Amino acid sequence: MSGRSFITDTQRDYLTGEHEPPSSNAEQQMRRRIRENTRQAFLDLATVSDRIEHRDLNQIGWTKRSADDPLNKDEMLPFFSGSEVPAITSLMYRLRASKGSFEHALESGIEDALEREGRLAGVNVDIRVVHERSTADIKERLEQGGVEAVTASGLRYLFEQGELTADEFSTYWEKYQEDRPEPSFSDSAGSDNLHVEGGVPDTESDKDS
Repeated sequence: MSGRSFITDTQRDYLTGEHEPPSSNAEQQMRRRIRENTRQAFLDLATVSDRIEHRDLNQIGWTKRSADDPLNKDEMLPFFSGSEVPAITSLMYRLRASKGSFEHALESGIEDALEREGRLAGVNVDIRVVHERSTADIKERLEQGGVEAVTASGLRYLFEQGELTADEFSTYWEKYQEDRPEPSFSDSAGSDNLHVEGGVPDTESDKDS
């Protein structure tokens, strides 16, 4: 990886299974440093979010094609390929004290971002969590109700467990993406209230309390 990172190359190799510490004590030290570095990274990100100028923020989100790319060396591409933001969101959700605290953090973060753009808004984030029960249950609902009856994680789980071939997963995934409702952003007439909606297919949904 080019550029500086909050974890070292060795720590990254450890996390991806490409490096094995020579002893249990060395592994404990490795894990401790990764935890400390990750905490510091979050503190640094808070400072960046609070102080970075908009012109620099825009440049973070885009990058030029590499010099050896034959397609178009001058074309700007999104820096985030599509996997980074979900991975960061997943980490934040796993660190949550509760679902309510995660929703509140998202609401506060979106409100802060909009205020920095000169917009005052009341933001409401409602997260619905579908609890999958078993491989057999997910597959049965997929066969009976189609992709509308399962979640994206359910599809991935079936593929990882060998219940779906690569071709089957690709077909189901394309159908899921086509049928998935896009998050809606609507401003109420005559007010500055911004309501953010989203969710997952409403099947056997439980509020994660």
